[in-house]
Amino acid sequence: MILAITAAGTASAHGDPASHYLETDSLYPSFARQPSVEVQLQLLGLLEATERRGYPIKVALVAGAEDLVDDLAMLKTPQRYASTVASTIEHELEGPVLVVTPFGLGVAGKAASNGVLRPLTRADARRLVRGLEVAREGEADALARTAMAAVRRIARAGGHRLPARAAPAAAAVPPVVTGPAGAAPVAPDASGSSGLLWLAAAGLVLLALLLGYLRAHRPRAAPP
Repeated sequence: MILAITAAGTASAHGDPASHYLETDSLYPSFARQPSVEVQLQLLGLLEATERRGYPIKVALVAGAEDLVDDLAMLKTPQRYASTVASTIEHELEGPVLVVTPFGLGVAGKAASNGVLRPLTRADARRLVRGLEVAREGEADALARTAMAAVRRIARAGGHRLPARAAPAAAAVPPVVTGPAGAAPVAPDASGSSGLLWLAAAGLVLLALLLGYLRAHRPRAAPP
C-alpha cells in the first residue's frame, strides 16, 4: 500500500492518484496531460460555483494511463473508474464525482433529487452524460471543456442552475509531480515540503545508481 501526500498536504494510504486529489480538492487535473492554465481556471471557477450553491461536484480528468495505478484498463471504462473513486472517498462526498477520459464520461457518488442526496444509479449516470462527446485523442483542454459541459448538466439536474458565465478561479491546481516508480503522483503542499521530500528521494536513487555503476566498473586486481 502506497502512502502519498495530497494537494492539501495530508497523508493518505491508498494508491489511486485521482482519489488522493479529490479527498480534499474539487479537481484532479491529470498527470498525463494537464489542461492549460486558462482552461483549468475556467473549470475550477465552475466547480467553485457548484460549491457555493451547496452542491460540490468533484472532477477527475484522466488523459492517459499515467493517471492510473491499480487498473490501467479503467481508462476505457470511465463509469467503472468513477464508481471506484466515489467508493474510495465516499466519506468526503457531498455530491457527484465526474470522470472524463478520452473514452467517455462516468458519474458516481451522490446526487441531489428534490433537495435530498441519494446514491447515483447506473441509469442516472447514463442519463446525465448521454450525448456528451469526448475528444478521443485525449487533448487536455478538450477533456476539461467536456467536463465543464457535464458539470453544468449535472448541476442543473440536481436543481442548481449555474450562471452562464462563471468567474474563473484565482489559482490553478498545483502541478502534479512524480515520485519513485510505482508511487502515485503527488502535488506539492503550500510549504513545498512534499517537493523537497521527492527531491531527496530522487537524490538517493541517483546515488544508488552511481554506486552500482562504480562497483560494476571498478578495476579488477591483477592475478598474483
